[in-house]
Amino acid sequence: MGTSGRHPVLLCPGAATSRWLAFGGHVVDAAGVRLISVDRTGLGASDPAPGRTLTSWAIDIRHLIQERALRSPSAVGFSQGAPFALGLAAHSLVNAVAVVSGSDELAHPSFAHSLNPQGPSPGPPEKHKWAPAGPT
Repeated sequence: MGTSGRHPVLLCPGAATSRWLAFGGHVVDAAGVRLISVDRTGLGASDPAPGRTLTSWAIDIRHLIQERALRSPSAVGFSQGAPFALGLAAHSLVNAVAVVSGSDELAHPSFAHSLNPQGPSPGPPEKHKWAPAGPT
């Protein structure tokens, strides 16, 4: 969507969606962006490819950026597309990321142990190695 002269924004759609996730064309045009959405492996028209990683995704998108000569793209990660948008940022492929209603499989064994069914404990949130230090 949008014309090629507008700022490129890569859309990383969520689970069970694809590049067909609808936005009104007038909204995209009014925002002054060129919205580019790519089906992840196994979604939409893309074939499944077991064993793929966020790095695999970033390599694919690096090729897209180069082939389409996209300059300074941004990314939007919607729902379970959020980790994919963040993966693009981790590989320095985009200049900004917006996460919209971000989620991932939090019941996965690598996360499940950290879930507290009683709610968060009182006190300041933990500092994570991936979270930028900000003013306190």
